[in-house]
Amino acid sequence: MIHRCRLEWPHGWILQEDGDPSHGMKSEDNVAQNLCDISWLCSILHPAQSPDLNSIEGCWLILKQRVKKRLCFHSPYQKPWDGTKTILKKILREEWDEITMEEIRARIREMPERCAKVRVNGGEKIRSDLW
Repeated sequence: MIHRCRLEWPHGWILQEDGDPSHGMKSEDNVAQNLCDISWLCSILHPAQSPDLNSIEGCWLILKQRVKKRLCFHSPYQKPWDGTKTILKKILREEWDEITMEEIRARIREMPERCAKVRVNGGEKIRSDLW
């Protein structure tokens, strides 16, 4: 997947992670870090617990809203959730696949403005039309 994406965008990649220590990125034998290393992915330093500055959080919000809507308002065209992990995982995957690149890019484009707002308000939580 990474190699195919590099062909589409050969200008270089930088991985942004949220810096949460529970992800184990500081441990010596971390599977995720090892994959980043062998894939030549550079990481940028990012403070932990800063969801307002991490565009993936905007994507998680899309997913949460769509899954909640789907679980609360059953469509005759979709199988309702039966309470099992299996069906919940299926719903999550289906809704994740429906998130468009334009929705993702819109959240990325918003980042300079979000960073400026966080700087001005001293790091307090911020909101926007998208998230």
